[in-house]
Amino acid sequence: VSLENCVEVGRIANTYNLTEVDKYVNNFILKNFPALLSTGEFVKLPFERLAFVLSSNSLKHCTELELFKAACRWLRFEEPRMEYAAKLMKNIRFPLMTPQDLINYVQTVDFMRTDNTCVNLLLEASNYQMMPYMQPVMQSERTAIRSDSTHLVTLGGVLRQQLVVSKELRMYDEKAHEWKSLAPMDAPRYQHGIAVIGNFLYVVGGQSNYDTKGKTAVDTVFRFDPRYNKWMQVASLNEKRTFFHLSALKGHLYAVGGRNAAGELGKHSKYDSLPFFLGLELLRCPMNGGREN
Repeated sequence: VSLENCVEVGRIANTYNLTEVDKYVNNFILKNFPALLSTGEFVKLPFERLAFVLSSNSLKHCTELELFKAACRWLRFEEPRMEYAAKLMKNIRFPLMTPQDLINYVQTVDFMRTDNTCVNLLLEASNYQMMPYMQPVMQSERTAIRSDSTHLVTLGGVLRQQLVVSKELRMYDEKAHEWKSLAPMDAPRYQHGIAVIGNFLYVVGGQSNYDTKGKTAVDTVFRFDPRYNKWMQVASLNEKRTFFHLSALKGHLYAVGGRNAAGELGKHSKYDSLPFFLGLELLRCPMNGGREN
């Protein structure tokens, strides 16, 4: 299979129900899509295969704007194809584009302003970008990174030889067998809590200094966006907290127990959850005793 014959091989596989060959062609196109775009074969793709490719998390090395332009090119190649415009556009992840690209390149396309489905897709993208604090609870297939892999990450902690608290965020690259650095936090963290909601990484509480007594606990909360490799500070905890347990459950983050300069937390007090920065109802429930360390 090559760039010159992949479309024809795919047509034959589909005609004669050659399932394995059809899968092979799909994988070939996904891996070579940027190169295929530069050939005349791209516009010969059938709608079903193009829609599959544009919907795939395995499609890499193309920006969403490039995919949008490619879809427009395919639609305009033959007038009857315009009936597929809305169906193809549902596979473009408009919320991941920059506001400038949406205004300059997407909204200027006629059918994006006249087709109801396409207009709603633009509204979805606009609403998503206008409410960054609500994004964790606004996740959909169009806000997800195009990735078919998961990664192990580490954040903060103490460098034991120097007793220095780290602010580094590192990701393990399985293919390269090495740890790679991502954007560091604004402040170092130690004995903090980490959890994931909506593919956003939350770093909660902890302390910036090496202190085994927990007297330098902080209440700050930061959110990491892996799509843009950026951090954002969000609403703080109700009280400073370190040496505690953090869990994510059904869109909520729960901070349980721990301690701060006043001593152990949770004894004869109410359970503390994160405030309304997730766009969700604040929940409280009783808790008997703090967490022992």
